[in-house]
Amino acid sequence: MLAVSRARRKMGSVDIEVRPVGDDEMERFLDVFDAAWGFVHDEGQRRHTRSVVAAESPLGAFADGHMAGTAMSFSMELTVPGQQRVPMAGVSYVAVHPLRRRRGVLRSLMRAQLDDLHARGVPLAGLGASEAGIYGRFGYGPATWDSSWRLPRGAARGLASGDHDCGLELIDARTARELLPAIHERVRRDQVGDVRTYSGRWHDLAGDGAPPGTRFLLCRDACGHPSGYAVYRIRREDRYSAHASVIVDHLIALTGAAYRGLWAYLADLDLTDQVIASGRPEREPLRWGLADGRQLVVTGVHDHLWVRLVDLPAALRRRRYAAEGSLILDIADPFCPWNEGRWLLEGGPDGAACRPAGQSPGPVLRLDAATLGSLYLGGASVMDLARAGRIGGDPDALRQARLMLGTGTTPWCSTEF
Repeated sequence: MLAVSRARRKMGSVDIEVRPVGDDEMERFLDVFDAAWGFVHDEGQRRHTRSVVAAESPLGAFADGHMAGTAMSFSMELTVPGQQRVPMAGVSYVAVHPLRRRRGVLRSLMRAQLDDLHARGVPLAGLGASEAGIYGRFGYGPATWDSSWRLPRGAARGLASGDHDCGLELIDARTARELLPAIHERVRRDQVGDVRTYSGRWHDLAGDGAPPGTRFLLCRDACGHPSGYAVYRIRREDRYSAHASVIVDHLIALTGAAYRGLWAYLADLDLTDQVIASGRPEREPLRWGLADGRQLVVTGVHDHLWVRLVDLPAALRRRRYAAEGSLILDIADPFCPWNEGRWLLEGGPDGAACRPAGQSPGPVLRLDAATLGSLYLGGASVMDLARAGRIGGDPDALRQARLMLGTGTTPWCSTEF
């Protein structure tokens, strides 16, 4: 439940009230969201969306008695460096009605939502940004990146030769909904950047929300336990054409054998030309298993999960650090002023502490909240951000930050929300 029930602000000449959306207002919520995005949903899709949103914490922004904007957040958990798991609000369904733009509606929604999360002690918020220029001013920074790529048929032939720990089977959608969530949950608990999913996710992957023709490939290990899966479709030029693309919507593996076995199958199906994958890690390990790594052609790299530290000291205490040390963070955070100022971070592989620094001596790193969000999962380079003018500090501070905040692995969020 929202700790702050209502927030009313004057934006220019417009009085905007942000408050929780009641059950009798859910149709208006969906109308605003669909109008903003240009969606046309049938009654079954709206009924499902209504149930997903109503079960969480929907907010509406009202201007002149009309709902002008929407937002909500899922109760999630983010895996952070050190394989620690931190509560995170998964912000979603953000929209402003096309007739109510440029009037402070989005800002009012973000203000009310972050105030509420802070009051409830939620340390992190995360979202997927529709436009990259929107959320930095609210303290969100891109923290994971996805890649899209294509691979010609046969390029992964021999990838799984010698593996005896992956037995493949095609399963139906009902079985997929029973087995896939538990596999993902096991994988995401060790994958920095991934999150605990919400129930509606499986409706989109293996339920009524899945695209027509979706198939489900399961891998079992030598003991018969599920160890990975792939959700894919075959897009054919016409019904009997020998030319088709294998579209991989989701692939998760607990073991290297499962990872290799799933890709080897997908990349060598008869009557297909290529595999097309999206939402994959920025640095896909598959490339290293190919005889010719150049055949995996990256067609795009884009940001995915944007992270916002709502309670800065709590969030920094919850992750682990690659090297023992201390660092003073001089943070600019005008949108959440409780985070502003100098913070003394002391941490290492076994734990961390963060408290107001006062005038404590030590290396000082100067940055804003959005930049800290990008650094939080270890995927962004301290030195690259410094060169880009996003971080200030003397060479000792930059070196210390690089040693402490780096992880040596690439964070990845496999989950859409």
